Amino acid sequence: MTLIARVGHHSTSDDFTLYRSKEEVKDWEQEDTDPILKFSKWYDLAFEHLDTEALKKDTKKELLHCLKLAESKKKPNIDALFCDVYDNLTPNLELQKKELKRFLIEYPQAIDTSCFSK
Repeated sequence: MTLIARVGHHSTSDDFTLYRSKEEVKDWEQEDTDPILKFSKWYDLAFEHLDTEALKKDTKKELLHCLKLAESKKKPNIDALFCDVYDNLTPNLELQKKELKRFLIEYPQAIDTSCFSK
């Protein structure tokens, strides 16, 4: 089992310094407890025979290609905002969906909807 701790803000409204002391954060940022540093060290040892610079370069190239491809496609239909959490919309979400549709009709210039699928 691995125990890890978040040593940063969870969100813009979360000040982790209210519940984590500087000493605790410093302890978690040590090389032997930081999971990212531990993984990086393990990876370097396990794959030292690989040309990691070439791998990074190829991966970055592929990632940028995929990003460009994704950005060239239309975004999902605006209704998709409301259908990815619950099987049936809650009354609150139903209201928000109706308000959004009304807003888009009333203020068509407010949001460019041409980038969304129909």
